[in-house]
Amino acid sequence: MAEDTSGVLEQFEDDAVYKQFLLDDFDAKSVACNAIQDLSISQHLSKLATGISLLDKELHSQVSAHYEDLLAQASGIETLEGALQTMCASIQNLQATSERLQSKIVEPYNKSWTQTAMLARLQQTCDMIRRMGRLFQIVKRLRLQLQGGTKEITKAAQSLSEADQLLEGVDLSGVEVAQDELAVLENARQELERQAERMLEKGTESQNQAQVGTALQVLFHLQLLQPRVLQLVRSTLERLRDSVQQALSVGSLDQQASAAFGNRGPGRAAMPVTGSSAAFRAALWTSMDRLVDSVCQACCQIQQLEQVLAKKKDPVTHVVFLQELQKSGHGDILRSFWLSLAEMLSDELAKAAAESTFLRQAFEGEYPKLLSLFNGLWKRLDQIEGQTPASSDGEPSGHFLSQDDFKLEDALCGTLAPLEKAYLSRSLSRLLDAVNVALSGSSHESRPSQDDLDGILRAISSELRVASVDGRLCRLVAKNVAQAVHQLAARCEQLAALEGADALQVNGPATHAQQCNAALLHLLHLFQTQMDSSLSGNSLESPEAASIVRTALKTVEAVIQGIVQPLLNAVSQSIEAIILTMHEEDFCTPAVDRMAAPDAPCSLYMRELQQFLSHCQTDFFSAWPPAPAVTQG
Repeated sequence: MAEDTSGVLEQFEDDAVYKQFLLDDFDAKSVACNAIQDLSISQHLSKLATGISLLDKELHSQVSAHYEDLLAQASGIETLEGALQTMCASIQNLQATSERLQSKIVEPYNKSWTQTAMLARLQQTCDMIRRMGRLFQIVKRLRLQLQGGTKEITKAAQSLSEADQLLEGVDLSGVEVAQDELAVLENARQELERQAERMLEKGTESQNQAQVGTALQVLFHLQLLQPRVLQLVRSTLERLRDSVQQALSVGSLDQQASAAFGNRGPGRAAMPVTGSSAAFRAALWTSMDRLVDSVCQACCQIQQLEQVLAKKKDPVTHVVFLQELQKSGHGDILRSFWLSLAEMLSDELAKAAAESTFLRQAFEGEYPKLLSLFNGLWKRLDQIEGQTPASSDGEPSGHFLSQDDFKLEDALCGTLAPLEKAYLSRSLSRLLDAVNVALSGSSHESRPSQDDLDGILRAISSELRVASVDGRLCRLVAKNVAQAVHQLAARCEQLAALEGADALQVNGPATHAQQCNAALLHLLHLFQTQMDSSLSGNSLESPEAASIVRTALKTVEAVIQGIVQPLLNAVSQSIEAIILTMHEEDFCTPAVDRMAAPDAPCSLYMRELQQFLSHCQTDFFSAWPPAPAVTQG
């Protein structure tokens, strides 16, 4: 039978008219409209009647085949209907019971909720009344403390902090009875904040730790410790920036120099002095002295501020103020201040040097003087650090010069690095110019004079003496001196006559080339001797600098040895040739007894050897200086 049913369905699916009725989105209106548009209504009706007949036959056959199952399902439906009626009755009973329970519970619940809300509001009201009562007491006490002035300022700040904690999470803006007290608190806050800031500034400027500690305590209670401390550091940096700009202002320096120039006597007109005049330079270095004093004073102030922060504690929680700043990453105040200061100085010096040629020339030309000022600043800070007391926990506070990871001197050198580079370049140029000028007129026929050598020595001595203000600068200048010594040695080696008959002949008197070589040896030996004497006088700041120069002097010794060695080789060859003539002597003749005849002649080659050695000593060796390279050669 299932096969018959499937056959009917397949027949419907294959037919275009019947297939429409099997679709899930079947729409009777659209099917009717399509039939009308096709103008074959009678055919469609006949087709539909045929389909209905097929479906009737199929339904009849299905009912006939399954009538027993259909009867069983019909009886089951009657049983199910009885069960549903029983369930509906039970549900109605349950609903009636729940309505009775609801009527008994809702009213007590509403009363309980109302009473609970009233109790909560009563508690809030009581809490607010207690807070207001406590607030009135605090405000009364605060008024008395404010009348006490600076002596009671810490207690007043503590009372204000207590009031803030009392009012935390409570809004009394709509309570009229508390408006006066709130106004008193706001006015007291502004007054205490103003007094604390003024006290902090004055205490820092005068380095009064008591005032600074009191101000920090007040700011801590007002919860303004971190912003005000950072603001003080920033304001100190800004004041120093203004001082630097004022010290490097060409207009201000001109006024100072003109005033000094104009005070020389009555009737003298003030002339412009900008540039390399002594008055302008004097005004510049006077301003730089004052600037270094200001920087030192500012560093001392910030150092003292950090010391007080490391000592002071909250009287309630016993937390050190510096630890409070460390929580937000601002605990190392002095270090960050110095790094910012070094960066600011570097920027301002570079800016001033770029804008003014006069300042750049002054700083580059007199860089050791500028470095000496900064070294003096370093020493003063080091002395102050040695007097720094320990913090409240026994650890030293504010010791930033001795931190392994923080090199103040490196930051200082970095500030002056561009000027140092320019000065070293000028220093090297001066040294090389001295060498080139001394040897400019020299040739194989003419050697440098003693005056030329003195010019080189004076230039070297001057550079080392000026650089002796700082060990590091002295080492760098010593490297420049080493380059100048190498240049001198190379030029002298080029001037020496080391080849040819004029330079290597040993039989006749000394030639002009050999005499020039001897004069060159004397000059090099004198240069080496005077340099050794100068280095042995311990006039240099750094032993390493002396070692650098001594190492360079070895090149001079090598040049001396290179000048004498060819002639010594020629002398050795001649001596060897004379000694070889001993084979031409007639040794068959009986020897003369020297004891019996002291004046008896010796062998011919011995007489020739004696004469040659005497000739070399007289004409060559006596003209050479007693340099180690000569005596050892």
